[in-house]
Amino acid sequence: MKNETNTEITSIIKAKALANTFAEQEGRRPRLLLSRLGENNHERDTKTIAVTYADLGFDVDLGPSFQVAKDIAKQAVENDVHALHLSGLTRESMDQVSELISSLSDYKCEYILLLVDGAPLTKQDYKTLSDLGVHIIMKPEDAISDVVIQMLTLLIE
Repeated sequence: MKNETNTEITSIIKAKALANTFAEQEGRRPRLLLSRLGENNHERDTKTIAVTYADLGFDVDLGPSFQVAKDIAKQAVENDVHALHLSGLTRESMDQVSELISSLSDYKCEYILLLVDGAPLTKQDYKTLSDLGVHIIMKPEDAISDVVIQMLTLLIE
């Protein structure tokens, strides 16, 4: 247990340091839009995730409930985010991920890093999402600090 706590603390420290490095390089904090597709609305979970991102050094925008992919893409572009986290992905909403990526492309904003999380997915689902252009697929056992490290490493590069 103590080893897990030390690893977690190390991960948090590294994530915060990367957020600071990013801010120094870009002249502003990393900005993230956290949104849910469709009617899968667990507001409490979304707010908890948002607070965690903020604690790790992000400026966080929350998408309104019950958004469609085109609206999420538009908000991401208008808010000038570096990353977009789609939370609560289900197998039924995977088609909307494709629509979202297409919408970001229409705005010429393919550079926005896309992260998804949600229900347990199959290996084929992971492959499909990766093939669509999703940069990071968060698994249920992944700590947000570890995902932030991965995300900021990609953004800094």
